[in-house]
Amino acid sequence: MQVAVNPPPPTGAQIVFNSEDFYNLNGWTDLSQAVTWGNSTVARSAFTTGSYVQLTRTGSNNTVGLTGYSTPSSLRTFTALDHRFATPINHATNIVTIDFRAAWTKLDTSGAGENGRFMVVLTHSYPTSGLDTTLNKRLNDFSTTWWARPAYHLRIRSGNNTSATALLQYGGGRSNLGEFETYDANRDGRPDWWLPGFISGANGVSPGTAADFPSNSWVRTPQGIASTSFRNYRYVVKPDAQEVWYDANDNGTFESTELKARMPLPQSSTAPLYYYFPRFEGIRLYWRGAGGPDALGSDPGQVLVDRLVVSVRPL
Repeated sequence: MQVAVNPPPPTGAQIVFNSEDFYNLNGWTDLSQAVTWGNSTVARSAFTTGSYVQLTRTGSNNTVGLTGYSTPSSLRTFTALDHRFATPINHATNIVTIDFRAAWTKLDTSGAGENGRFMVVLTHSYPTSGLDTTLNKRLNDFSTTWWARPAYHLRIRSGNNTSATALLQYGGGRSNLGEFETYDANRDGRPDWWLPGFISGANGVSPGTAADFPSNSWVRTPQGIASTSFRNYRYVVKPDAQEVWYDANDNGTFESTELKARMPLPQSSTAPLYYYFPRFEGIRLYWRGAGGPDALGSDPGQVLVDRLVVSVRPL
């Protein structure tokens, strides 16, 4: 799963940091096993694998609506898989490419498609000893950033219309270092638990609800890029920009017209809480997963991912 880079490779050589076919989750930390959820009192996974990885029906049912993160029996956004790189990646001297193949069980054509969103997040600032997934131990321990921090991330919402655009983002929350959200039921400044899959826009705003960068911490695609057929996606983070590509015709190549959004990453900016993240320590995949039956019996859909490759090319 991991390839340690020691000593550094020659300039221009591509290194595969992670290559995954999802026949199992041996190379990943399954955050859904770090908390109790549903009617279980022991650790259990919300994911199932085979030819692709997806949420189980029970897992999906425990992400539905507001109760998906606001009740003690919900998964509370722990529907995430995390992989810490053997060697951190220096941002300023490398191009990081994340290729993956994915499909949605159903598209949400009625709105922004947030219920079925999927996120690919480059992470940093892990605890010294790594993620502690001892059951419920760090769920409401706010003494440090136990679940690491988000650097740059791609948010694909489960639609293909102009309301369900995908977003490129940096950071998030009320820290320029980026933060995963917490849930504060009483809004009294005393959070109840971590939400290690949720990332707001910088300053805590909802992503995609106002003007793009540099007014805010995101850049949107012209329209949604989710599909019910498996398609190839490419998320690229360069020293000076991040990009999302979508192989819409599924011909196996990314043509110039399939670059769907690009965000510049200058060393400094007047954008809200802007920060140039110097290195990446890992990757997190997050399923919003609210595709189980809700009160109306509908199925907004969830993502299926059947491969993922993280590669790095030094400049």
